[in-house]
This record gives sequence, structure tokens and C-alpha cells, in this order.
Amino acid sequence: MSIFPVNDGFPETSLTLVGRLRSTDDSLREEAIRLVARRYWLPLYEFSRRTGLNEHASADAVQDFFQHILTNAEGFATYDGQQGRLRTWIITIFRRRVSSSLARQHTQSRGGGIEHVPLDFVLAESTYLEHADQDQDDPERAFDRSFARQLWQQVLDTLRCSYSYRQRLQVYETLQPLILSEIKNQPLSSLELTQKAGLSSVTDFKVSLHRLRKEAAHEFQRLVQQTVEGDEWQEEVRYLLRLVS
Repeated sequence: MSIFPVNDGFPETSLTLVGRLRSTDDSLREEAIRLVARRYWLPLYEFSRRTGLNEHASADAVQDFFQHILTNAEGFATYDGQQGRLRTWIITIFRRRVSSSLARQHTQSRGGGIEHVPLDFVLAESTYLEHADQDQDDPERAFDRSFARQLWQQVLDTLRCSYSYRQRLQVYETLQPLILSEIKNQPLSSLELTQKAGLSSVTDFKVSLHRLRKEAAHEFQRLVQQTVEGDEWQEEVRYLLRLVS
């Protein structure tokens, strides 16, 4: 059984998320805004940089997009779930808005926020430069890869909190780098990793790693299912996980 609750307050499907963005309940709407911004603003910034916009223009475009799409009730009116992936719909709308030059006409102060969601464009540029050698000629794939990294980071944050709550943070911090990699590729042996994690035996180490990987896979699947309608989520999980690893 998974350690994660069935519903931790986050939307379970893309339509649920969009419904909360349209909600008149401020608490539901703010929760949805934080989630959308967290998942999509960095990928959109990296996409902008790879399509030729400079650092400042990319920051303006992203800021403008979120101010428009999240602060207007009709911003998500055209999304009905039939388009499939929410991220595909978002990148399409973003491209149209940038192409129409609205981003340049209605720029916001850089480094501001979207209803209390901070947008750190210094961090965004640093992240872009860190991954600039990937997908150089394919901005859309770079967007997907950045989106996958955002989802994976959310998985790691959730796992860290869970293990900390269970007083197994030492185990998590030791095993986390192994979730997507082989033990044989690590500088430490299984016995050394066992000792570092504070576990009693190599068998305990292997069982703990198996459980962590299973928990991570379950949580990643859960998050991906929030972004896709219908039966496409399994293919989406495989695709995004390849981009993370």
C-alpha cells in the first residue's frame, strides 16, 4: 500500500485542476494557481530562451502569460480535456500569446509573482544555462523535459517530507540518488551505503531501496494522471520518466 493519501489536496485530473482555477473559492483557486505556476513557469521560460527570446524578454513573456491565464476567469475557458495533455494546451496558448506580441505590450515587473507565487528569473536563467546543451534544436522537447524535471522534483519533495515524518530521513537522503540509477554505478558499495543509511543489513538496504523506488513510481504516476485526461497517462508516464532519467 502506498504511503501517500488518495487526495492530498491537489487536483486528481487536469479537468479538476482547471475547475479549481475557475473556482470562486479563493482557497481552492490559490492552491491551483500555485500548482500550475510551480509546474509550468520554468519550462515556459526555458522554451522561450530556446526559441530566440533573450533573458529579459523571456521573463516578460512568462510573467505576462501567467498574469493573463491565471488572473482571468476565462483564461482556461477553452480547455475542455478533449485536447489531451494540459501541457500541450498551455504551450500552444503561450506560443500564440508571444507571437501576437501581447507579452511585449503588457509586461510586468520581473521577479514579481502570480498571486503570491514568486517567479525567480535569476533561478530560471541559471536552470536554462545548466541544461542548455540538451535538445538545442527542439524547444518543444526541452519544454517537456523541463516539465518532467518539475514533476520529479515534486515527487522528491513529497518523499522527503514523508520519510522525515517517519524519522527515516537518513535512509531517504542516502537512497534518493539511487532511485533512477543502478547500484553498480555508485562510488560506494552496498555495504557502505547500508552503513551510511543507518540500516541493519544489506538485505534491509535492498528492501528499503525497492520500497523507495516503488513509492517514487507511484507518486510520479499520480502526478502525471493529474495532467492527462483519458487513457493516455501510461504512455505519458513512460515518456516523461525517460526525460527525467
